[in-house]
Amino acid sequence: MKLLIASIGKIGKVEEHSLCQNYLTHANNLSRASGLWTGIESVEAIESRAPTVQLRQVEEAKKLQEMVKDAVLIALDPRGRDLSSEDFMAFIQKYRAHNAKNLAFIIGGPDGLLPEFREYCTAKIRFGSQTWPHKLVRVMLAEQLFRVATLSAGVPYSR
Repeated sequence: MKLLIASIGKIGKVEEHSLCQNYLTHANNLSRASGLWTGIESVEAIESRAPTVQLRQVEEAKKLQEMVKDAVLIALDPRGRDLSSEDFMAFIQKYRAHNAKNLAFIIGGPDGLLPEFREYCTAKIRFGSQTWPHKLVRVMLAEQLFRVATLSAGVPYSR
């Protein structure tokens, strides 16, 4: 199973991009050993500049749909379920056990996801009840994927 992180908005800052890539590289290396997934790809699209929230969300939903064809869609959304790291690992393992080919984590832009697109997603998860910048969510997701890879491989992770 391949993982995909599909985001609206360029990560931009060198530090954030570097941190995200570092976590993803280590997660991929560990996952190859455990066989949990075959790779992680991160793709992004530029935020819409449409004049209204509704139009921006529609344009961004179209971009996201193009990036995640043939994947089970998991929205990162404030209305989603909170998962511990262990529960997140079990969540990913469930899709692997059901032979999902691609699992796509969807991160919307500053206006959030189009409600119809969010409801189309198979599942919705969140990183707590606080509001996080969409660019930081990408780093947090990468870190959690690294943590899942360490748990799956039985490798200690710093406490």
